[in-house]
Amino acid sequence: MSRRYLRRRDRRAEPPPSDRPAVPPSAEPENQSAHFGRAALGLALLLGTLVERAALGLPDDGREIFHFVVLLGIALIATGAYRGFARRAVKRSRERRGNRPR
Repeated sequence: MSRRYLRRRDRRAEPPPSDRPAVPPSAEPENQSAHFGRAALGLALLLGTLVERAALGLPDDGREIFHFVVLLGIALIATGAYRGFARRAVKRSRERRGNRPR
């Protein structure tokens, strides 16, 4: 562990005391992930391959339009992922600022 990590850990406020009894970890509900699994990713890749093969039968202009639409979709997905990342980073930053001792 680095010194920086230890200093940050020492600054954290202790959680407020709880009146309810402690719940064993196995009784707490598991956090469900909203992400797709490996099988869904593989299926998406296979479907993309099929669509690409179908697009190869298009004339050159149609194929260029198809590739533009695919690139536009990828850009929108990357933009959404970055937006979510930035929101989480800002939220964590604000939470850290709120926990600082004054």
